[in-house]
Amino acid sequence: GKEVADKNGDKVVLTQTGDYLSNIGMMVIDGETGAISTDLITSEEITEPVLDDKGEPVVNEDGEAETQVVGYKFVSELYTG
Repeated sequence: GKEVADKNGDKVVLTQTGDYLSNIGMMVIDGETGAISTDLITSEEITEPVLDDKGEPVVNEDGEAETQVVGYKFVSELYTG
């Protein structure tokens, strides 16, 4: 993210996650310093392809590989600073 001025002139953090829910936005506020940073968690970080009985990826009607969520991580594990 980046710092921008809001309508009152106060500095705020502006960040974008993209479109179509392809990313999850994460904002981290340091409790000691008050520093604010942002990061993205991509869908690839928490999903894997769905496989058929032969071990081949399952493809949907749009020709895209189906995926499934395989696990969750604590933000502290995903956030690298």
